[in-house]
Amino acid sequence: MCAAVGFPRPTREPAGRFSRFAQRVGLREMTGSPYDLGGFVFGCDVRMQLGSDPAPKLAGWFRTGFRRGFPDSSSIALSSDWLTHRALPRWSSVSPVTTLGVRVPVRKFWNDGPYLTGVRSLNLYDCDQTVLDAVLRSPHLAGLEDLSWWINNSEDDDGVVYPFVDHTATVMRHARLASLKRLALQVWTDQAAEAVANCAHLAGLAELEVSLAPDSFRPTSVARRLVTLSRSPYLAGLRSLIITGPLEANGIESVIRYATWTGLRKLVFVASGRGSEFNDLTPFSGPDNLPELEELRLIGVHLTPDQIDVLVRSALLKRVNHYAYRGTYPNDLDDVVRLSEAVDPIKIETFSVTGNGLSPLLTAVLREKFGDRLHLTS
Repeated sequence: MCAAVGFPRPTREPAGRFSRFAQRVGLREMTGSPYDLGGFVFGCDVRMQLGSDPAPKLAGWFRTGFRRGFPDSSSIALSSDWLTHRALPRWSSVSPVTTLGVRVPVRKFWNDGPYLTGVRSLNLYDCDQTVLDAVLRSPHLAGLEDLSWWINNSEDDDGVVYPFVDHTATVMRHARLASLKRLALQVWTDQAAEAVANCAHLAGLAELEVSLAPDSFRPTSVARRLVTLSRSPYLAGLRSLIITGPLEANGIESVIRYATWTGLRKLVFVASGRGSEFNDLTPFSGPDNLPELEELRLIGVHLTPDQIDVLVRSALLKRVNHYAYRGTYPNDLDDVVRLSEAVDPIKIETFSVTGNGLSPLLTAVLREKFGDRLHLTS
């Protein structure tokens, strides 16, 4: 692979005693240098070795995931002509490229070509609107099913969103969106929420991930956008929904009670923004309209005793098969035990909670209740 693409070859394992000694004392590069091997949900992950000085040809390359022995999941910053116009086109000649994550600051670094034909999942970071337009017009990405579009540093010190973030309305006109099964994007303005909600091209979407506000925005702004999205007739077919932003009662209620996506199977709330300890979970104790929901995740929430009471009263949580919570607990550990009462102990298949701060005694109590269905995370 390295020879075909033009990357440096990894350092071989030392064969003799002298070579092994030289490696131990730093006179010889470590085995595998300049690469490092790590875990990866679908296989193994090769990335830059920590502390290594990247070769010029590796500048901008981050990592590559190997699935079944094939390096088909790469993460690259297309900020050098060599990577853009030589390394990437060579890649597809020796291995299928099905998943591509790229940081493309400007249009000139996006090299459209036949090597993109096999790409099914594309994650764009820090790209401007011209890059996204080129992606959606590319004749070589006809098989694209999964698109993520993220822009960092998109607000000034006063929390004012830069105009190009609201390019969403223009993007939603592209017919290419009709082939997507999954879409992830920032919806940081009310206009962007309206554009997504009114996009007929998204009628076939099964999974949606939205970031609804930068940290400085108020929860009420997020609630308005959630209400807009939840009323969309074109998002009624969603099976998975991930929402990042401050959690506000009106927004949560629109998602679980009044939305068109009544066939939702997976729902994830990721609390963000200042004052996350004030997230209002009250709607979970009321009626809902998600009869097919199987998995619920609450991430980044600071639970208070009152909020735990809300979750314990929730009929929705009693119906899910998989529940996950990541956040901080009240000081009274008895409240953590009460959290376990939010789910049906017979129906639940996975009960996943933050393990940090749990005493051995409390862990034992939860383990006795859920057995191997209990998952503790850091």
